Amino acid sequence: MERRKKIIQMMAALLAALAALFGGLFTGSTASAKGSPGDAQNSDPRSEGAAVFNGLAFDTCQTPSLGSMNAWRKSHYRAVGVYFGGRGRACKKQANLGRRWILEVDRMGWRVLPVYVGSQSPCVASSNKRHVPIKGNPWAQGAWEGRDAVRRAAALGMEKRSALYLDMEPYHYRSRANCAQRTLAFIRAWTHEVQGEGYLAGFYSSATTGVQHLEKARRSGVGDLPDAVWFARWRRPQQLNDAVLSRAAWAPHRRIHQYAGDVSESHGGVKMKIDRNRVDAPVAIISEPRDGYQAGGRNVPAKDRMSQRGEKMHGGKPKMHGGMPKAYDGKSFDKKAYDDGATDRAENFDQNSTAAERWARRDLAVAGSF
Repeated sequence: MERRKKIIQMMAALLAALAALFGGLFTGSTASAKGSPGDAQNSDPRSEGAAVFNGLAFDTCQTPSLGSMNAWRKSHYRAVGVYFGGRGRACKKQANLGRRWILEVDRMGWRVLPVYVGSQSPCVASSNKRHVPIKGNPWAQGAWEGRDAVRRAAALGMEKRSALYLDMEPYHYRSRANCAQRTLAFIRAWTHEVQGEGYLAGFYSSATTGVQHLEKARRSGVGDLPDAVWFARWRRPQQLNDAVLSRAAWAPHRRIHQYAGDVSESHGGVKMKIDRNRVDAPVAIISEPRDGYQAGGRNVPAKDRMSQRGEKMHGGKPKMHGGMPKAYDGKSFDKKAYDDGATDRAENFDQNSTAAERWARRDLAVAGSF
């Protein structure tokens, strides 16, 4: 009798351990973190402190130079998508992207749409994304990558209430139920972590795969879903409504439509290959170290922001008044970190990592991810 009791206790302990390890996959949280911006996808995000951009945006694989961004001020675009992190980025080395770049394009009047290309669905359609699949425990991996996205965004000067968009390329969710379940667990964990840190979590995918998958989850009452959706449906008019989305879902000011891709345009004498987007959604809020101004210019048209700040253009290049910010002068100011940004140098997470990041890596090691 005593032996039987011990066996039952051991089995109960084992089941509890398994539940803790795989809880995100099978029973993940059905509600967003308390007080997080993801409590509802049908309220105005500006009421949560977000900055909303309504207009046209472009995104391109490699972050353009500051000179190119200045030249493209002659275009009809006023926002730019930036691939700021993630192991699945096609252009991993972003030579131009850094803290200084973010500050200067913000001063030019550009809004920034930060895109994080993390691990991809195990049933991703594109062969060039199959080398970075979600593995092991998808909840633990999604949570770790969500924390990574927040850390990288903060290093670039993106404040809380900024929107960070997870890029999940098209995947075969209808015919592969297990893959769909794992992918959704990863997305929800990433979203949960980003929202829990005070940022808004966005989601990019094709309209007929990832976005449709999330809409079905939403209708089923699943929690921990993104605050905004960015759906790709090319060769269609630039409109924010789509057949796969209920009109009441992710509205108002929570949608982006990528209506064309891999097209070339020239503005101000500079030619780039881009994707075109119609935006009515949250963007990044950029901190201003010089005078405490919190960029983002809520509800101020992009064309008016340069004159409001009194910025001057010298020889086609924006300049900071008064040299380096006084708060960052002296030995404590790392000029290289300021100019280049710490984001891409942080690929080696063992260097200058926080205790939280070390625990995050342990989460993945235990789960067998990576």
